[in-house]
Amino acid sequence: MVILGLQQAFKISDDVYSYAMIEYNYLGSMYTEAANDPISKADGYGKINARIYFSFEEYDTDIILWGRNITDKDNQGLISYAAPLQSAKLLSFYSEPATYGITVKIRF
Repeated sequence: MVILGLQQAFKISDDVYSYAMIEYNYLGSMYTEAANDPISKADGYGKINARIYFSFEEYDTDIILWGRNITDKDNQGLISYAAPLQSAKLLSFYSEPATYGITVKIRF
């Protein structure tokens, strides 16, 4: 796994601070079964996450705008046999789609 990130801080005013951050996460290909069955090989993939953070000191409040997997890359994350003694049945789980949100923190 490789994680690369860039972050830049900003001072918007005397009591408002901000930073922007972007990160790239890469997970290489791997076998998801102990026997290294070629069917269970999951390809490597990368995802981009981003965050913009604002801190309002006068109001003791932080607002964070964030996004995960912002390119909406669809990857097969796990390939596994369904259960013991059930040959030829595979389960495959895909990664979460693009997700966005706002987090508000109030200190008191």
